[in-house]
Amino acid sequence: MAHPIIGCAFLIFQMFNKTINKAVIVEYNDGEVILVQLIYSILENERKRNEYMLKRYEEELSLLPKGKITPKITKVNTYYYLKYRDGQKVCAKYIGMNKEDVSLISEQLERRKVVEAIIKELKSEQAKIKKMEAIL
Repeated sequence: MAHPIIGCAFLIFQMFNKTINKAVIVEYNDGEVILVQLIYSILENERKRNEYMLKRYEEELSLLPKGKITPKITKVNTYYYLKYRDGQKVCAKYIGMNKEDVSLISEQLERRKVVEAIIKELKSEQAKIKKMEAIL
């Protein structure tokens, strides 16, 4: 009898390297049979996890500021603004002169970049999951 992990790996190998023509079962050399339903169940759980994470990260993204911090230097002081686009219009939101406020918004802008990259990766995974489900 084959080890379950090896069997699962073999099935995934079969799915990626051969056309299984929507087969329901895969047979091993020793006659052991594994149902594709197991893989479908795993894909279903992964799809749900992916959708949940995508929703959470999109919610977080909506709360984070977008744009770029730009300084306006006068003879006496430096004032900081957050510049961003609202459609075709470029908007500038006054942050102030306080370095702590500027660093807080700067950290949020960096977090936004990370969250955008995560969302992009999750959408890529989502497309792969849909392809795998189409095979089954």
